[in-house]
Amino acid sequence: MSEFKQDMPPPGGFPKIRWKRNIPKSRISGLMLYGGFAAVTTYGMWRVVSGNKAESAKRQKLADERTALLEQLQKKHNVKTFMKVREILDLDFKSQSGGGHH
Repeated sequence: MSEFKQDMPPPGGFPKIRWKRNIPKSRISGLMLYGGFAAVTTYGMWRVVSGNKAESAKRQKLADERTALLEQLQKKHNVKTFMKVREILDLDFKSQSGGGHH
């Protein structure tokens, strides 16, 4: 049989384990972190809201310009349509009245 040797602690035991946490004091407190987060978030939301308002104003201006242009185009179309209908009615009236033949 083979000789078996078990590991044993060194004479006098193992050295003590330093388990105490040795974390240096932070320069930034939790309250300062929270305040910084709140400030950055507030600034970001302000930028988003102001950007949304600017975009909305731009879209409203574009819609107003399109409406004004559409009104002008509709007026021109109405005049052309009126002139065509009037021409057709005049021709129809002339053809029904005999067209000058007595």
